[in-house]
Amino acid sequence: VEVPSTHHHPSYTVDGDVICIPINDIYNNNTITNNNNNFVIVGAGKTGIDAILYLLRVGNIDPSRILWIISRDAWFLNRELFLNPTTFALRQ
Repeated sequence: VEVPSTHHHPSYTVDGDVICIPINDIYNNNTITNNNNNFVIVGAGKTGIDAILYLLRVGNIDPSRILWIISRDAWFLNRELFLNPTTFALRQ
C-alpha cells in the first residue's frame, strides 16, 4: 500500500525552484516561517484541508498566499446533524 502523504517525490513534475514536501513534513519544516513563501496544496481530502488549516492557524499565513488545487468541488456536511437524530429534530 502506498500512502501519498509520505512520498517525497510526487507523481507529477515540480519545477526545480519549488520546495516540495509531503504533508507529514509540514509540521517539522521551517518553510512556513519564511514570510516570502507561497503555498500550493494539492488534493481536496481531509489531509489537504488539515494542511490549509495548519498554515492559516499555526503559520499565520495570509489566505492570499495559499493556492488549493482540487479535482472537484468539496462538500462538507455537519456529521452531528446526520448521526444524532435528536439534534437534527431540535434544529428543524
